[in-house]
Amino acid sequence: IGFNTRKPPDRTCSERIKQFFYNPEKGAIFTRTPKSWALITIFYIIYYSCLAAFWAACLLIFFQTIDDKVPRWETTNGLIGNSPALGVRPEQAWERIDSSMIIYNQATEKSTDDMPGWKEWVDRSTEFLEPYKNQGDAVECPSS
Repeated sequence: IGFNTRKPPDRTCSERIKQFFYNPEKGAIFTRTPKSWALITIFYIIYYSCLAAFWAACLLIFFQTIDDKVPRWETTNGLIGNSPALGVRPEQAWERIDSSMIIYNQATEKSTDDMPGWKEWVDRSTEFLEPYKNQGDAVECPSS
């Protein structure tokens, strides 16, 4: 259909391996000519130099904008404002684990189906703090 193809010469496996490492007909090393190797080497040197320069510029700009002494965003200037997030320990009872509301009846220690009593929270708090009691290697920290 208008294409002329040429069958490659039959070679043994060792000849094909030798041909891959060095092709004396084309002067190719690993299927590339020395000119091709030079061009690809120059391209990657320029490419990685630009990448390193861009990274260094970004790092330089970053270090110009931060202060070593104080945080950049504090209290009302920050994203969280005056009300930071709170990690709750001890956790909720398993029956109410899907709720993030801390709710209890301060008038009674007994729990009902819809509201826990205060004793439930006291028991979980005591259990949570148990590993921290009677630590022999604790050091008294003076206030400043």
